[in-house]
Amino acid sequence: MTSITSRLQSPVLAREMRQRMLGRRGAVAITVWLVLLIGVFGLAYQGNSDFDSGLNVLSAARVGREIFEWVLTGMLLIVLFLVPATTSGAIAGERERQTLLPLQVSLMSPLNIVLSKIAAAVVFTVLLVVLSAPLLALTYLIGGVTVTDIFKGIAMVELTALTVGALGVACSAVSRRVQAATVMVYGAVLFMIVGSFVFYGAAAVIDNSRGFDEPNPPKELLMINPVVATADVFERVDGGFTLDTNTPLGALRTMLDEVEQIDVGFGARQTESTRVWRWYVVACVLITYASVATATSRVRTPAKVER
Repeated sequence: MTSITSRLQSPVLAREMRQRMLGRRGAVAITVWLVLLIGVFGLAYQGNSDFDSGLNVLSAARVGREIFEWVLTGMLLIVLFLVPATTSGAIAGERERQTLLPLQVSLMSPLNIVLSKIAAAVVFTVLLVVLSAPLLALTYLIGGVTVTDIFKGIAMVELTALTVGALGVACSAVSRRVQAATVMVYGAVLFMIVGSFVFYGAAAVIDNSRGFDEPNPPKELLMINPVVATADVFERVDGGFTLDTNTPLGALRTMLDEVEQIDVGFGARQTESTRVWRWYVVACVLITYASVATATSRVRTPAKVER
């Protein structure tokens, strides 16, 4: 407990949070976050404006669920864009400013330094999520969204922020320039989203060329995709009998269910053992651990090129 408390009271974490909250970049990030999410909420609400008060409860619930999923998708995409920008300079920036050496020879352990850098990104993301709480509360009031759904969505956003934050700090630790670290971490995020779909599509093409049955590529290829995992963590609003929500998350759930029907049979749904979000959690733990280990090894007592 004492070790955890000391890490939470790290001077590096305090300095990082002070710079984020008092600097112009923090204010710009908060403003952009709120403006974009309010815009997404407004567009989603406007797109469902034809649902008036005369419709039944199920229709109203569908509207609330669609608005919630659009807002959650916006939150996830902004996090995937914002966190790499705030972590790519975590170590490389210190190296460029020649302030890394004093940290390396201080009483702080390399692990403490790395965890403080990651924690700063995660804590700032928590602040952004708290600021967006009124929008999530409005979707709850509209209907179709439970408190459990809100907590599931927030958990997926924060898990993604933690993983990408750790990945960003690792890229920053192995790079000598912030620009190189930025390219590396954005490339990694792009691979997690687009690359997983490319491999999944390639597997479907290969599977389709082997016979006349419907292609059913392994869903494990999507285990590092945060958008697919976030979609998979929610159940369909219709019980699986009609089309899912008209959102990106709904389209991804439909795709996963279609693959399950090919594997098992018509009308089949994903079982708990085949849920992509479970594999995503495992992948995030492994990526975070590997990133922390890599960054810690590079932040140890200065190498010859840094002395």
